[in-house]
Amino acid sequence: MNHIEGNSVTLNNLGIDVDTSSNLIVRNSAHSNTTANYDIVGGNTVGPIVTSANIATDRNPHSNYEF
Repeated sequence: MNHIEGNSVTLNNLGIDVDTSSNLIVRNSAHSNTTANYDIVGGNTVGPIVTSANIATDRNPHSNYEF
């Protein structure tokens, strides 16, 4: 199990890329990554991924941000 928290990933092929289960992914930000900002397989605990479309209604302190 990994705890992935508080990272800022920009200008990569993939931002946060998690290929196995049982990880915790919270409070990260990803921007301008070529293929995807977040690529996370099922079976992980992930804070919501917030975009400009849903930032106004987000109230979760564990959110991950995509911009």
